[in-house]
Amino acid sequence: MSRTRHILVACTALGLAACSDQDVPVPGAASSTGTPGGCPGDLALGLEAGDPDGHADPLGAAAAGEARAGRITDVAQVPQPAHGRQRIEQGDYLLANDKVAFVIEAKDESDGYATFGGELLSVDRIGPDGLPLGRSYYLETLLGVSNEMIDPTSVGVLADGANGGPAVVRVLGNLRGIPFLDESLKPLFPGTFGYPAAMDWVLAPGAEKVDVRLHLLNPTSEPLDLGVDGTKQALHGFFHYSQNQMVTE
Repeated sequence: MSRTRHILVACTALGLAACSDQDVPVPGAASSTGTPGGCPGDLALGLEAGDPDGHADPLGAAAAGEARAGRITDVAQVPQPAHGRQRIEQGDYLLANDKVAFVIEAKDESDGYATFGGELLSVDRIGPDGLPLGRSYYLETLLGVSNEMIDPTSVGVLADGANGGPAVVRVLGNLRGIPFLDESLKPLFPGTFGYPAAMDWVLAPGAEKVDVRLHLLNPTSEPLDLGVDGTKQALHGFFHYSQNQMVTE
């Protein structure tokens, strides 16, 4: 098995914010004023959207000793995954430093099991020339709550890394039922949410992994128990491992 398949070690931090008449600080949140008795309907009032372009030269991250995030303007410069399935397209987003590179799909109709876009397409190593090697065998992992994933209203760059800090690609939208699960297996899941949410793909300079941050905004007055310390709502994971080893048992 290629070592490339062991690069991704995702660390998920779940941020939950309930609605109230007070401002709720959320990492990466835009400035807003709470609305008594309910949440603002506009996602931009609760979670900041990323810049549509990001760094102009994400492939220069290794030479600069930085982590960078930017839009792929010339798809010929980024090698396709070695497995030949989900393809990288112009307009997708590259996260890269001097060790690893990750490609995040733009807001688009995906050709995987999740059709919404905003997914991780490639997990690759950086070669001596500072460019991705094209050895990714990463396939698809569905990251969601119950049977829902984020259906993006936008995918963009929250931090381009030019200041020497982590580079961040943000997927922003609402939770929505994954079509093949929503159609056939919906009765097996505890409930649906449709909440505003953001998924951040975070790469630090010199890191060999990407961190994943999931933010949820609870637009109701009821507390949300996702099963971390209770059992009311369960977290579900689906892993495709025909060409990959599981990260955990």
